[in-house]
Amino acid sequence: MKRTSENARSSSERDRPYFIKGWPFLGQLPALANDLIGSLRRFAERDDRPVEFKIMTSNAYLVSSPDGVKEVLTRGEPDFTKGILTSSMKAAFGDSLALENGDEWRRKRKLLQPLFLKKSVQAWRPIINSNVDLLVERWSHRDAEGSVVNISTEANHLILDIMTTIMFGEDMSSERAQAASEAVTSINEALFGVFCRSFVLRGSFQNSKLAQGKKFRNALKKFNDIVDHSITSSTAQATSTLIDQFRLLKSSDGDQLCEKEVRDEATAFFFAGLETTANALVWAFYYLASHPNFADRIAAEASQLSESHLPDFDEAERLPFTHAFVMETLRLKPPAYALERRASSETKPVQGCPLRKNATVILSPAVTHRQTEYWEEPDKFCPDRFESGSKSPQHQFAFFPFGGGARKCIGMHLALMEVIMTIARCAQKFEFRLVDGQTVGDKVGVTLMPDRDIQLILRHRRPS
Repeated sequence: MKRTSENARSSSERDRPYFIKGWPFLGQLPALANDLIGSLRRFAERDDRPVEFKIMTSNAYLVSSPDGVKEVLTRGEPDFTKGILTSSMKAAFGDSLALENGDEWRRKRKLLQPLFLKKSVQAWRPIINSNVDLLVERWSHRDAEGSVVNISTEANHLILDIMTTIMFGEDMSSERAQAASEAVTSINEALFGVFCRSFVLRGSFQNSKLAQGKKFRNALKKFNDIVDHSITSSTAQATSTLIDQFRLLKSSDGDQLCEKEVRDEATAFFFAGLETTANALVWAFYYLASHPNFADRIAAEASQLSESHLPDFDEAERLPFTHAFVMETLRLKPPAYALERRASSETKPVQGCPLRKNATVILSPAVTHRQTEYWEEPDKFCPDRFESGSKSPQHQFAFFPFGGGARKCIGMHLALMEVIMTIARCAQKFEFRLVDGQTVGDKVGVTLMPDRDIQLILRHRRPS
């Protein structure tokens, strides 16, 4: 369906959002629960300005135009704050940075930001190098003519090893690593149900056990037990880890994180750093296997670097096609496929349309990243669109896999470094192909993930 342009609507219609009718009482909840991303894409086809709909008795808006996305993300507070979906995650991640609003968010962002600057994450490069080297060494012992690998499991375990070393300074046993991976996946899947129930069970029931569900509570307990054990081990070892750096942070006026805040941040960063990056890496391997010609270009580019070391971040920026390949992966398969905000009572109109007080405002990279107005052949995987000199994206906020504005993802540089370095090194050493007959779709949890484990055929790359 062709989007309704602003000029196609009457002047009175342009003064208010396009409203989509839904089921009595339920509104659009059944459609969203059945196919969230598909429903949002259909909503976006109705108009290029905010689209209004109901979720139960709650008012909600989809803002899909880059102009509207820019307004919401750059205006920030007090117009837009984190809302109902974010608050439902506090059972898992406490009062961590990503879930805070107002003065507490500004305080924690100021404290934590220096640890995640592009130059700061360089300190973790050797950890990434050594873990990817171990993966390459293990794969090197496989049959040179081809063997099947579960790339979903491999990518999850790689990022888990990297994150546990960065955060806690430990190498998890295979049993604990498997338990952690399963718990994170279960939390990811269960959180979507928690989000849906949060709209049904409002008020004091919103964060109740009924809203959370048994699957979420069980997975969360396992995850918390693993994190608590790692925190205790980190404290006993007194190593220079990220959690140690959390404890040592101090602002110019002497402000520091208390121990509960340290734990909340450690839990949130560990989960987010594992789940979002691992899924991005799985999708990158999927496209690597689906497009051998692009894999060859990455291998040729990586071969210009040192044979025994992965690039540091400055060198990674000198891998323009590998960087473009990862950007295109994030365009088509953004782990953070939807962002949510709450409109305040003082919110100014967005794209000239007034928004209702306390309404949920949804921004979706999975929608905006595929709009024909801003992307040529939007469903096609084409890394060249991100290379230097390309005209894409045609709008700054047509591409926002890490959000934007003051609340742009604080872990962006670390995530990019992990994925770029892994893909460059692995493509240099191996060729990948999809197992025949394998059909992979999308599955939504708190992040966008494949709907099944992806099986790849791995072969040793022959010298060109």
